[in-house]
Amino acid sequence: MVNNKVDVYNGYGEFEDKYHVKINDKVIKGNKILISTGSKPMTAKFIKGYEHIKSSDDIFKMEQLPKSMIVIGAG
Repeated sequence: MVNNKVDVYNGYGEFEDKYHVKINDKVIKGNKILISTGSKPMTAKFIKGYEHIKSSDDIFKMEQLPKSMIVIGAG
């Protein structure tokens, strides 16, 4: 995350408005805000070519993002 210039805050948060999030007792301002709620990714071994599939955990650990990707959500 640091390599991609992303600040990470842990805690309970709520939006104050579209640019401000209150996390615990601290208010953070940002133009782009990503909320990651802590899901557990499933393995997709039943899909042909699953070895090329990246979970959300894998994406967050990448040092460099690919030029393009497809995101599929199960929720």
